[in-house]
Amino acid sequence: MSISAPPRPTTPTPYAESQPQRVMQRASPDWLPVIGWFVDDGLRHSRINVIPLGNTVDPHERFAVTAKFFSGSDEPIHTFLSEPFSGDDTFRYESTDLLQAIGQRTFEGLV
Repeated sequence: MSISAPPRPTTPTPYAESQPQRVMQRASPDWLPVIGWFVDDGLRHSRINVIPLGNTVDPHERFAVTAKFFSGSDEPIHTFLSEPFSGDDTFRYESTDLLQAIGQRTFEGLV
């Protein structure tokens, strides 16, 4: 018994392309939240660094940081909103900046 082969598609299917097409625009301009441990106890200190050209190939893409600091509560004890930055402007937030903002000598919690 002979069975004929299925017909060949006339247009390429996305999964069969040899070179994937570059995405021109992200579905969402927002980044997913990141949770980390943030501490300044006199011996250890934390910092947040965002290097735009480490996260995009577009030197003109704008970034902004919203950092919420939590310690023992569901509500943040401090929220920091950065100015927009891009290209070679590296954003840095030091633990000493947080201590000054909250008026404390130490901090240990989540950001």
